[in-house]
Amino acid sequence: AQEVDLGEAIRAAFQRSAVREGKYFLPIDALEKIVTKKRIRQELVSLSPESLPEQLDSLTAQIWEVPSLSKTSSKKTTRRKLFAILALMQKLDQIVEFIKEGLYDSDLPFILSTGSRKGLRQLDRKGEDGESESIQLFAKWKIIELECFNNCQWELLAPYFHLSTKRDPKILHYNLENETIMPFIEDDEIKHAGGYGDVWKVKIHPAHHNHCEDSASPTENPCYAVKKLRHHNDDAFNIEVSNLKRFSAKDHLHLIKLLVTYSWREHYYLLFPCADGNLKDFWNEFPCPSTPKRDYQLTLWFVKQCLGIAEGLKMIHTLDMPDTEDLDPTAARQTHGRHGDLKPENILWFREYQDKDPSCQGVLKISDFGLTRFHGTISYSRINAETVAVTGTYRAPEYDIKKMISQSYDIWTLGCVFLEFVTWYLLGWEEVDKFSKSRMEEHVSEIKEDVFFNFVNMVDDRGQTHTGALAKTSVANEFQSLYQRANCSDFMMDFLEFIQKRLLRMGPTNRAECNEIVETLTTLEKRCSTDRQYCMRKLKKPPDRSDTEVSLLRP
Repeated sequence: AQEVDLGEAIRAAFQRSAVREGKYFLPIDALEKIVTKKRIRQELVSLSPESLPEQLDSLTAQIWEVPSLSKTSSKKTTRRKLFAILALMQKLDQIVEFIKEGLYDSDLPFILSTGSRKGLRQLDRKGEDGESESIQLFAKWKIIELECFNNCQWELLAPYFHLSTKRDPKILHYNLENETIMPFIEDDEIKHAGGYGDVWKVKIHPAHHNHCEDSASPTENPCYAVKKLRHHNDDAFNIEVSNLKRFSAKDHLHLIKLLVTYSWREHYYLLFPCADGNLKDFWNEFPCPSTPKRDYQLTLWFVKQCLGIAEGLKMIHTLDMPDTEDLDPTAARQTHGRHGDLKPENILWFREYQDKDPSCQGVLKISDFGLTRFHGTISYSRINAETVAVTGTYRAPEYDIKKMISQSYDIWTLGCVFLEFVTWYLLGWEEVDKFSKSRMEEHVSEIKEDVFFNFVNMVDDRGQTHTGALAKTSVANEFQSLYQRANCSDFMMDFLEFIQKRLLRMGPTNRAECNEIVETLTTLEKRCSTDRQYCMRKLKKPPDRSDTEVSLLRP
C-alpha cells in the first residue's frame, strides 16, 4: 500500500488546542512517531532518486540529529521540525537550502515582520544578541509562502512544561510568544475569581509536561489549576512567586505547591496541582452533620488537618533561611512572614491525596500567597494596614482600630476558620451559614457586615472619643452553644476553649504564636490517637463564660 503523504500524516495527528481560539498543534510524541529517520530517508529518495546512498545517509543525518553547536553544551538539536513544516507546505526540496544556511529547529520561531516597505513580509531569525538576522533563502520565496511558513511553525512549537517535582523542585519560568499555541486539551472557561487573579482548570497534553508527582494517580494525566494574574504586574507576580518558591523545597503537605510559571499575551500565569474545591466547598458538599459519619476516624482526620494547617502557617511565620537559589539575596534574608488572607476559600481541598483509606476525606492546603509578605526581623512585621488589601469577614480588629497588621493578624483569621470548622463538624453547613447571618445581624454600622467584632465609641482620659472594637455577642454565644452540644467531646471542648482563649483574642499581643498552636494541636492529636474516649465522649463540664473586658480592643 502506498504510504500517506507526509504533510497529510502530520495534519492527521494535529490536536485542537482547548484555548479559546481553538488552533491546532502537533504534539511532540506525534512528531517523533511520524518524522522518523526512516521516513526522512524515504522522502529524500523520492526527491532525488539518482542520489548515491552515502549522500542520502549524510543528508538524513543532518536532518535527523545534529551534534551540539557549542562546545559548552551537550544538548543536541535537529531539523525535524523544519522538515515537518516544509512537508506541510509541500516544499520538502527546500530542506537543502536550510542546511546550507545553517538553520536548525533551535532557531525557531522565525520572526515575521514588514519588509523594506509596507505590504512586504520577511522572516528573520533571532540572533544570540537578540537582534534580527536576515535569512537569505527566503528572498526567493513569495509573500504567501512566508506567511504560510509562519503559520505552520507555530503548529509545531506548542511548549513543553517541565513541572517542579519532589526529585527536581526547581520552578521554571517560560516567556511565551503571543502566537504560541497552548498544548491544553481541556481548558475550563468557568473562572473562579481570586483576590488578585482568576483560577481555572486545565489539562495539558501528556506529551507536553513531565507528570506531576503530586497527582492523585501517576498513571492518569492529571488536571492542573492555572492562576492568571489580572494585570501584567511584575511586582505582584514576583511577590507571589517568591513566596511560593520559599516553600517548594520544603514540600510541606499543607502548603500548595507551585509547579511552573509562564508569561503569555501580557499576563502572568502560575500552575498548581488542581484541587477539588476549597474548605467552604467541602462544607457545602457535606452539609448534613451525619455525613460523613462523625466517628473516630473522621475526628482523627479533623484534628490532623487542623494541625497541618497550623504547621503550614508556622512555616510561613518562622521560615528558616531559604536553601533555594531561585530567590534574590534580599528576599533570602527576609525570613519572617505572614499570610495576610487566611480564609476557608484560601484553604484548598484535595479529595484523594495519595491515600486509599476510604475514611480519609483528603488533604487541606493553604493557598493564595498574593498578600503574603516576608520581613527581615519580627520587629518589621508590623505594617501599615492602609497599604494592604484584606478579606472582610475574617479580618482582625486591629486592622480597623490601630491600622496595623502583624503576624498575630493571621492568628485571629486562623481562629475564625477553626471556629467555623468546629461548627461544621458538630452541626453541619446550615449552622455555619446561620452563624454568619447572626454576626451580620448584630453589626452596629448602617452597612451590615459579617465580621467577628463590632465597633464601639470609647472616651479617653482627656474626654476625646475614639473608635474601639468589641467582640460580638453572637461569637461568644456560638462558643457556648457548641460547648453545650451532646456531641462536643472532651477533645472538641479543649480545642474550642483554646480557640476562644488563645486565638480569638481582641488584643493582638494576647494571641498565641504559631509555636504554641502547633504544640497544643500536636498534644491534642496525640491524645486523640491514644485515647478514644477523650476523642469521642463528653465527660467534662463546659467552661464558664469569659469576662467581657477581655473582649475589648482599645484604640
